[in-house]
Amino acid sequence: MARSLARLLHVDEDLAETCALAHDLGHTPFAHVGEDALKECMEPYGGFDHNDQTLRVVTKLEKKYPEFDGLNLTWESLEGLCKHNGPVYRKGKKKPKLEITLSEISKQMDLMLGTYASIEAQAAGIADDIAYNSHDLDDGLQAGMFTLKDLEQVDWVAAIMRAKRKAHPDIDDYRLTQETIRDVMGTYVLDVLAYSRAHILDRDPQSPDDVRGAGRQLVGMSEEMRKKDRALRDFLWANFYRHHQVSRVRRKVFACVQDLFEVFMKHKRCLPAAVLKQVNDTPKGWKAETWHARAVADYIASMTDRLALLEHRDLFDAYQVMR
Repeated sequence: MARSLARLLHVDEDLAETCALAHDLGHTPFAHVGEDALKECMEPYGGFDHNDQTLRVVTKLEKKYPEFDGLNLTWESLEGLCKHNGPVYRKGKKKPKLEITLSEISKQMDLMLGTYASIEAQAAGIADDIAYNSHDLDDGLQAGMFTLKDLEQVDWVAAIMRAKRKAHPDIDDYRLTQETIRDVMGTYVLDVLAYSRAHILDRDPQSPDDVRGAGRQLVGMSEEMRKKDRALRDFLWANFYRHHQVSRVRRKVFACVQDLFEVFMKHKRCLPAAVLKQVNDTPKGWKAETWHARAVADYIASMTDRLALLEHRDLFDAYQVMR
């Protein structure tokens, strides 16, 4: 989606794709629930934020080159990862304390944190929002947490379904679901294109710095689309994110992340050899315990959902000893 938006706005598709693919590399297992759990664990040790962890992954944790740590990303790519959601510093507001990695990077280069990101990064940010809603619609319907009938509570989505049923009277629910989600995404994208083209033409930026200094996002949704978006998000909150089955899973995976953090802090020899080596190699300027916690956070944040569950089973299921 980010590539398509970039193509239609005549900007750099590769940069848009890089921002889209890389912006969540720092996410923990279990997405935002896992992040909340790890953030709570890391509170005494400098905190945790998945956006900052993304920067940590691409500038420090990846080790692909003999001359330096991290990946050989361009300035524009790093800027996009920092600011795809907008400026870090907002004009007229108190400057927030920078997260650890961003603070370190800012001492090495000026990422213009008080300005807006490139059009490509803005396209990646809006694509993320659209994809988020679309996938959650699909997931919720497939999991049976709400039905197509329930979804008719959202007027503009109900109108799409009515049009599909009128055009295809014998359509089954599965195909109707796919058609509806496709048109929901299309509605977002067409609106974003129309809004963004109008604002880009209005500001008429002649350079990337003109985009950064525009004073507002140039890629976004119309006010009418924002109202539609809020209606859909309200529906998903009420019928999906707060569903009792989701709440039960949230409790389990929250505890899973916290259990892993606790055992790796108390019993560091339970860590894999490579992570243990990282824990024992405290860099200059770090307290040993704080570095230990950061290395554990790096390890947990790198896990997939499946690996986190397997690690938890291996550490806490006594039956595994007998295998």
